[in-house]
Amino acid sequence: MRQNDASGFTLIELMTGLAVVAILTVLALPGYQALPGRGLREASLSALAADIRLARSTAITRNRAVVLCKRHQTLCTTDGGWEQGWLIYVDQGRSGVKDDTDAVIRQQTGWGHGLTLRGNTPVRNRIRFRPDGALSGISGAIVACDTRMGNYATNRAEARILIIATTGRLRTVRGDEYSSITGCEAL
Repeated sequence: MRQNDASGFTLIELMTGLAVVAILTVLALPGYQALPGRGLREASLSALAADIRLARSTAITRNRAVVLCKRHQTLCTTDGGWEQGWLIYVDQGRSGVKDDTDAVIRQQTGWGHGLTLRGNTPVRNRIRFRPDGALSGISGAIVACDTRMGNYATNRAEARILIIATTGRLRTVRGDEYSSITGCEAL
């Protein structure tokens, strides 16, 4: 008589394989959960950086002061953070305050969803470029955090900081590379 040459897995082999897959899934899950937060943080900071560059280049090409401010509806505001949206306008009267004569270049809607974009004192509410493209004031920084990704105080590497030099140039660094920013909520 001939023995059956059946091939396959035993119950023990199958259970061992499933246990390995379960362990690997549990280990990988935290990294995958942070992906949406990272994507939103990077997209919002990238959009803000692009609009800061737009404001600067508009100031240079129009030879006029241009302001980028936090927005509430169609007005500039001092409440909340940059995540609620922003507005770019040519400051015709050079007052630093938006009025009816100022031409709006762009309006960005808010981001929300646990994201915070907070500026330190020089860029807390607005960023004003002179006609030569330099800031009207000292350099500043805007920190981007996603509250779903953990506490900034214990995980500074997850924050991204957009630094605006007095010349108007931008650079982005990780939160743990910039010691003068203390947190996401209170700058």
